[in-house]
Amino acid sequence: MLHFFTALTLAACLSVLFLRMVREDNATGKIRNRLVLRGLAFVAAAYLLLGLQTLAGILPPALPAAFFGRYLQHGLITFVAAFMLWKSGTWPAGDAKLFILAALAIPLLIPGAAYFPNTLFIALLINILVPAAVVFIFQAAASACRGALRADRAGVFQAVRCAAAKGAELAAAKLKEPGKAAAFLLLTALFGVARFLRDEYSAVFHMDELLFFALMMVVWPLLSGLLKIGGRAALGGAALCAGFCSFSPFGRELLTHAGYGITRSIPFLVFYKALEGLMGRDTRVTITPGEISQGTVLSGTYLKKLEKAAPDFYSAHFREKYPDGLTGQQAEDLKAFILRPDTPAPELAAVGAHTARPFAAWIAVGALLTLALHGETVINLCKYATRRLNG
Repeated sequence: MLHFFTALTLAACLSVLFLRMVREDNATGKIRNRLVLRGLAFVAAAYLLLGLQTLAGILPPALPAAFFGRYLQHGLITFVAAFMLWKSGTWPAGDAKLFILAALAIPLLIPGAAYFPNTLFIALLINILVPAAVVFIFQAAASACRGALRADRAGVFQAVRCAAAKGAELAAAKLKEPGKAAAFLLLTALFGVARFLRDEYSAVFHMDELLFFALMMVVWPLLSGLLKIGGRAALGGAALCAGFCSFSPFGRELLTHAGYGITRSIPFLVFYKALEGLMGRDTRVTITPGEISQGTVLSGTYLKKLEKAAPDFYSAHFREKYPDGLTGQQAEDLKAFILRPDTPAPELAAVGAHTARPFAAWIAVGALLTLALHGETVINLCKYATRRLNG
């Protein structure tokens, strides 16, 4: 009974906080730390109250003692995952903190919380990103269809040619970043090999595909940065290893499963591109120096242009780059440098930046879905519905 009233009170308090944070994020693009800390305080109070109930043995039924150790383990894993999502540039700090708050609150709210799954943070991440990506893809497709219906045939062909040229240009640019390609091939090949090991040695080896792809989404940007310098060497080494493996039957079987992992990565690539669109990293705008402020996210092209035009200034002020954009000091220094009468690169006055899209609402939606599905994912729900429809 105490757990029920505690969960009800916690849900009411967090609902008010989430509504405020979603409204502020939509209006200003910021999530205030004070509101997140207040939510974490509510969660900590509920955790301590339920822990005291278990210790004192009052007002049964109480949660088992094993729950609290698992909860702390879940909290640590969630923090590490959120940190990696922030460090890799997938989410800004505010969204990562809100993700931590939602992940810590859910085990205290789900009925039978003592049995929440070990991969609850992965389920929450999937329930946040998959619905958001699906909506974004449908919106993009609907917008493209409306544009095609309004345009004449010549205009449609011109748009297709422009899109193809842009795609070729993007592919050429990606080829100049071998670290990203090497990291992607390595991770997807590992996925295929892991699947082979699971099929051959399932009694001692277990692998969750959803867990692997969720971790890949976090690890890929980080590994790409590590392979930025030796990416070509890594690609050459991978080709050499593949050549040696092709000489033995077991090696050829491993290569076949590695290729399977790469082909299975196509839906992941679509999903990852949709996520980039959701977070605004594929939306570039040009701003004036006067519009540079704390939180401005400079485009990669502009940063390269700045490094080439003013290497000393770049190394002195942009040695540290943050996923949340410029710090206040970096913004002021860059603005002053561009507006100097003797600036060495007048073309830097056209500042390339990325726009950001509010994401707090999708985190709230994902938290509600995870609660409603008792820790399961929308993907499992779709699989279950498909099986029922097929009889």
